[in-house]
Amino acid sequence: MTAKASTEKEILSNKIGKLQESINSYSDISKLKAQVEARLENTKRATEKARQEMAAVKLQMEGVSSELREIRMELEKSAAFGEARQLEEKLRALLRVNETLKANDKSQMMGELKSIVLEKAKTYNQTLMGF
Repeated sequence: MTAKASTEKEILSNKIGKLQESINSYSDISKLKAQVEARLENTKRATEKARQEMAAVKLQMEGVSSELREIRMELEKSAAFGEARQLEEKLRALLRVNETLKANDKSQMMGELKSIVLEKAKTYNQTLMGF
């Protein structure tokens, strides 16, 4: 019974200690208010700084976009760029023809192999039958 009472006393002592800490921290309302106001002010400053940085980045992005448009326009006007594009198209066409030829080559080779195998099988069967 005394063990239970001492355990209960310890639990109550812990609760009282926590309540005392709460009373101490909440008794100084002006200090708490100052802390909250300081956090709020820091948050406002950080928000404003982030907005300014976003605006600066947006301006930089617009500048880079306009430079990119100018470069593209210059490239499209350039004869070398036009020639490079034409050569790329010719290369793509050649690659397509090459792939087609490879596909046809394999099928023709398979047909030739098949006819050779059939001819050999025919000859073998004839030798078995005695022709």
